[in-house]
Amino acid sequence: MEGRDVSMEYGAVVLAGSPNKALAEKSPEAWEALIDINGRPMISYVLDGLQEARHVGTIVVVGPAVLEPEVSRVGGQLVPSGDGLVENLSRGVKALPGDARALVVTSDIPLVSGGMIDEFLERCSEREGQFFYSVVPRPAIEARFPSARRTYVRLKEGGVTGGNIVVIDPSILEDFRAVAERLAQDRKKPVALARLLGWRFLLGLLLGRLDIPSLEKRVSQVFHITARAVVCWDPEIGMDVDKPSDLEVAMGALRSR
Repeated sequence: MEGRDVSMEYGAVVLAGSPNKALAEKSPEAWEALIDINGRPMISYVLDGLQEARHVGTIVVVGPAVLEPEVSRVGGQLVPSGDGLVENLSRGVKALPGDARALVVTSDIPLVSGGMIDEFLERCSEREGQFFYSVVPRPAIEARFPSARRTYVRLKEGGVTGGNIVVIDPSILEDFRAVAERLAQDRKKPVALARLLGWRFLLGLLLGRLDIPSLEKRVSQVFHITARAVVCWDPEIGMDVDKPSDLEVAMGALRSR
């Protein structure tokens, strides 16, 4: 941990409780976090990135007991996973010491590095807010990983995809959890989503008429928090491994490092 900047230190939560379904044809592992990439479990690359980051202190992993060796390797704490993403988020953040902002990452972004994490955290620290979510511009993904297939949202600033790291203020956790559970429950029900987000907002999003400030404003209104979007030009933050083609991209990129 040499060179750590303790003046701005975040506790980190790694969400690693997802069963391996989408990549079952490529890996026999029961959990996504343990899928082998070039001889190492996927989560090990994420943990290395967190350990390298100057602004990351405590590391908490929410997942199955089988992850204990990897978690112990970086001096982290393993918290048993529960039922669903929102529950696991809550468990992880509550396990961190103190009440400072928490960094939350998924276990399926093996290309992320400590420097990328530090840059994101530094950007978050420049603004007031309670929830910071990463967005990656489409040109950044396509320039570095031209064969990658991502889902993009069209904004006035251009196409963006959601990143896989966020920062959250623990004080908003319960209110955030209530709305997030509703979003997760209604994510495939257009009418229910429109009632929550608003028809005008959804139409503007579909037509590419919204910009980042409009997105921040609506998320803040829905969740009753101060939400900020952080544009990240490191495409690795948006390259989660959730389908076979992503796995091939990750394997190739890590071999070339």
